[in-house]
Amino acid sequence: MLYGSPIPQDKVQGHNETLMDLGKIENLLGTDKDWCYPVVFTDNDQIAFIRQSKGKGCRKHYHPTKDEWWVIFRGEFEYSLWHPGSDTNKAPDKIITAGPGQLVFLPKGTTHIIRCVSEEPGIRLACGSREMAHVYVK
Repeated sequence: MLYGSPIPQDKVQGHNETLMDLGKIENLLGTDKDWCYPVVFTDNDQIAFIRQSKGKGCRKHYHPTKDEWWVIFRGEFEYSLWHPGSDTNKAPDKIITAGPGQLVFLPKGTTHIIRCVSEEPGIRLACGSREMAHVYVK
C-alpha cells in the first residue's frame, strides 16, 4: 500500500480564498492521479482536499493533542480505529466505512488508518490543526 498523497507545489494556487470550488481544483490537478490540495491554512487550522485511488491511504498514526475530522465528497473510505489506550498491535477496535455526505470525527489519541475502498477514487476534506503532531505506530 502506498501512503499519503502529494501536494503538487507547482499547481497550488492559493488557499484561504473566500470561495473555493472542488471542480476547479480537479480541473487543475487532474483526475488521473492522487493529490492533496490545501484549501485552508491559517494560524490554527489546516484543511485540505485529498484524492486517493483504491487501496491508497495513510499509515497507522494518531494525534496526541488535537481532534481530527473528515467530510467525504466522493468514493468510500475505510477507517480502522484503535481507541486511546488500546493495543495497536491487535486488530482494530472498530472499522467503519464512510461515503459521500458523511462526516467522520476522531477525538485526539485515536489511532487510525484510512484507505480508499471504492473502485472510483475517493475525495475527502481533511480538517485539523495546523500544528497537529502525527505519531506513527507500527
